[in-house]
Amino acid sequence: MQIKKNICDRCGKEIFNCFNLKDVAARINFWNVGAPRSALGQKIDLCPKCCDEFIRFLEGKVDE
Repeated sequence: MQIKKNICDRCGKEIFNCFNLKDVAARINFWNVGAPRSALGQKIDLCPKCCDEFIRFLEGKVDE
């Protein structure tokens, strides 16, 4: 049996492995400018902490 490790693409920490990964991690599908949306795009997995920081970044909130 093969065990797949899920790693946060931002911080590199292992994401808790469970049956439903969507319950413990966020996934971003990213397509570069000019890339066709029919292509697979880059899949980015984020742990809960990095997901929260990404949301804060998108909202324009910066920790001082």
